[in-house]
Amino acid sequence: MFIHIIIGSDGVGDVSNSQLMNQISILNVNYADGENLTFYLAGISRTINDSWRGIEELTGNGPTQ
Repeated sequence: MFIHIIIGSDGVGDVSNSQLMNQISILNVNYADGENLTFYLAGISRTINDSWRGIEELTGNGPTQ
C-alpha cells in the first residue's frame, strides 16, 4: 500500500512512520485468518497544504453556514 498524508502548515495531521507501520501490522493480524492477504508498505508521501487538509474546519476559522 502507498500512504498519502495531508498535513496542515501547523503540523496538524502528521503521523509518524512507526504509527503507520503499527497500523499495517494490525491490518495483517486482523486479515491473516484464512484470508491469505498481506499488506506491505510501498511508500509514504507527505503533503503540506492547508486547503487540502481542511484547516479552516479544524480551527473553526472557516466560513460560517
